Amino acid sequence: PSISYTRTDVRVNGTDGTASDFRTYRGEVSANVGYEWGTALDTRVGLRFGLGETDRLTGSGGSTGSFNIGSADARLIYDTLDNVSFPNDGNLIRANIGASQTALGADSNYTKFDVAAVHALTWDANTLVVSAGGGTALSGQLPTYDRLQVGGLFNLSGYSRNELSTENLLRGNLLYLRRLSKRSPLFFDLPLYAGASFE
Repeated sequence: PSISYTRTDVRVNGTDGTASDFRTYRGEVSANVGYEWGTALDTRVGLRFGLGETDRLTGSGGSTGSFNIGSADARLIYDTLDNVSFPNDGNLIRANIGASQTALGADSNYTKFDVAAVHALTWDANTLVVSAGGGTALSGQLPTYDRLQVGGLFNLSGYSRNELSTENLLRGNLLYLRRLSKRSPLFFDLPLYAGASFE
């Protein structure tokens, strides 16, 4: 079981080139059952319920007001990365599917799917991290509060964190790092790297 409360800012670009900014507040409770297959694979299914509100900050498009959440979800995570932020070795595959259903108390029916994959390898002082991901609405239309978001460091770095939102997303990233020292010259023990990313 879990309980959460989140506040999220979402930008929606209109077909006429204008953009509207929204702030969503949502509280959720969920219950999941699953199984951990060793230390690398986690699978689970469950139900999620909640309510929230969407406020418009700028612009004139999109819908605002309160909303209800009722969804049946499934998740798979395979993770052998040796570091969350800057991995040197391993793989990550994460897939989620959620079916919002009015029968479960939701305002609308839609199915959202998203997936991400990361592969990291190191040779000598060089590290290469390749990642890709995306998502879409398999059915229905994603509401403002549940759109796919992108933006931030190594996730279209030129944008602020989660600055862009969409119903269909496909992204890729190639990160190269070269270790310059085994230990940091600073007081905390971290090596120095030089690198570049293509996103």
